[in-house]
Amino acid sequence: MSIDEEMLRPPQNKVNPENTPYPPKYINLVDGTQMVVRQITRDEVKHIIPLYYDIIKIKKDYYDLVGARILAEMLAYQQYRVRDEYILIGQNGETGEIYGLVNGHLSGNPKIGISYHTNAYKRGLRVGAHLFVAKMEYHYILGNEEVLIVAESPIGFRRWMEELRLITDKLNREHELGGVPTFVLTKENWEGYVVPERLFGERPVPEELLKNCETIELPEDVIFQITGIKKEDYLKEL
Repeated sequence: MSIDEEMLRPPQNKVNPENTPYPPKYINLVDGTQMVVRQITRDEVKHIIPLYYDIIKIKKDYYDLVGARILAEMLAYQQYRVRDEYILIGQNGETGEIYGLVNGHLSGNPKIGISYHTNAYKRGLRVGAHLFVAKMEYHYILGNEEVLIVAESPIGFRRWMEELRLITDKLNREHELGGVPTFVLTKENWEGYVVPERLFGERPVPEELLKNCETIELPEDVIFQITGIKKEDYLKEL
């Protein structure tokens, strides 16, 4: 690593995603699919980036906005530009197809985690809800005592703020994603409500499922999966 590059990389917390990786698990979805949730490496990001060239064109439920931000965050993860960033994905345990992605990072205060985004490509199976809670689980594995969260879409607000009974930040801290009200998942809420009511999944993951997920398969037509309109027809309407 050059001296210039070393200067540009943020310092790591003592406990971080590199020395304390997320322990993979699998979740039984409502259609019977076993979805594997696992952390991906910086090298694996290159397999997912092409998917977002289509997602940023989707003008539904703010997929374009969220997709553009996730694309930038993936590049920042690849190039070590955010302190202790991580990415978790959900995959079909049989085919390896990616169903969704969540990400976030640790702040300079080891007690505070920062939630970035949640993106589900397979809709109707509560993929996003499961992955969001898995992301919160990871923050508490990493030793955080609270996680700062904002919503960029009405669906996100209903799924996270309302369903998980999050509270507005009493300290009025502004989240780095924007000036919208910041909500907080506290340790008390995590242990008292989210864990017993919203946290799902089994460990360890069977070796066969992990093997199937070594290769990240992209959806054949993510625009169709999200909008119900074939890609070629959707792009004509833009």
